[in-house]
Amino acid sequence: SYWEFEWAADWADLSPRVLTEFDQFNNEGESFYTNKIGFKAILDYLREPLSPQMLHFNTTITNIEHSSNGVILTTSNGKIAKRYDYVIVTSSLGHLKKYHRFGGSCKIFLRWDKPWWNKNSSSIAPLPVEGMARDVLDPFERELTTLQAMDWDPNTLIAWVAGAGHPVVDNMSDEEFSYRLTKLIRDMKNDQSIAPPSEIVRTKLTKNELLLGSYSYMSLAQAKAKISHSRLSIPVRHKKRPVVLFAGEATHHRWD
Repeated sequence: SYWEFEWAADWADLSPRVLTEFDQFNNEGESFYTNKIGFKAILDYLREPLSPQMLHFNTTITNIEHSSNGVILTTSNGKIAKRYDYVIVTSSLGHLKKYHRFGGSCKIFLRWDKPWWNKNSSSIAPLPVEGMARDVLDPFERELTTLQAMDWDPNTLIAWVAGAGHPVVDNMSDEEFSYRLTKLIRDMKNDQSIAPPSEIVRTKLTKNELLLGSYSYMSLAQAKAKISHSRLSIPVRHKKRPVVLFAGEATHHRWD
């Protein structure tokens, strides 16, 4: 459902309080999405003023040693021979699951050599009904509810999966996902000649140890405990001076 897609959450665990805090500063019903360039242009812009020596790709921070004298970092390549005044941590909060829930909302890009859908379609909802199309719906068919057409690529659909469905599809191989999706589409269209997608592009976020999901949401337990996301931005201080600061989507109340 849209409720799950927007907040990357299982709707049964999502607090309605998100409706009072979420604000994109846009008109009601207005939505934004990237073009074929994606977020790369934004990253290129942020990287432009930085020297290559300041960027450490394929490197994981394994330890943050902090004191009143500053911060020393240890990476997967060893300890950095430099002491920093402070560091800003923007890592995924997928491991903080007691109150601040970390959910899943994924997009799977599906390309066909020849589109089988109407060119005027903006979105397609399979929605098999238990007891009619199937005696019993399994988690895959229950959670895959939307296929969205792309304006800038007429041969591609985006499959949206959120909430409890995210780990379900991440645990499937591309071959299994293609087979299950094709069967669902053929049954939906009553056309067994529809070809499987020729290409599948996706990232298994729940399998990435540095992510373990997509982004956080406000759970019922968090709302009941009156814990705001902004409390996660409280820094670690030494002698009243912040040395380890926290940022990212989970620390900002307006975007969760």
